[in-house]
Amino acid sequence: MTMQDPDYVFFKGKRWEINDASSSLDDAVPSNEDLGIETVMENTANWSGRVDTYCVADDHLYLLKSNVTLTDEFQDWAKYIDPKWGVEVIKRYEPYTGSGEVTPKNKFGRWINEEGGSHLGYWVYTDFSFVFPDKRLKFTGQLDIETYPSLDPWTWPFMCDDSGEKPYESVRLTFEDGKLC
Repeated sequence: MTMQDPDYVFFKGKRWEINDASSSLDDAVPSNEDLGIETVMENTANWSGRVDTYCVADDHLYLLKSNVTLTDEFQDWAKYIDPKWGVEVIKRYEPYTGSGEVTPKNKFGRWINEEGGSHLGYWVYTDFSFVFPDKRLKFTGQLDIETYPSLDPWTWPFMCDDSGEKPYESVRLTFEDGKLC
């Protein structure tokens, strides 16, 4: 089974991965239905079509944003969302050396020549997130969080091989009704 993309939490000025095995956040986090959106699987590493980012501010846990892959019906997202929400759209380009079929969701740059040989090209990704100004969570439980040397491969000038990378810092956060204990 493919390892799933982690959710994140900002804590003490750092971005941390939430160790999924410790998380029981599901009951405290608004579902897609609660938010009025519908997501689809982006890839096998993201079955839910959603990656959430939380933050601990003033000793309380908040849902900061949700990076989402929306269904075709929700591409006109502006008419479905709360007008207080923010929207973050980031276009990213990743080196690509294979060959494949161009699809509407994964557009390639120059990627294959007339004889069928592959060229260095790029994937074009559009990251789409809803940003929430006031989603304080009533979570009771513990979160095990970890931070790694290469937090975001997009900040590096090359693609990182993060296989086998060990966390260099781990912390357990305990919350009672959304308040850090």
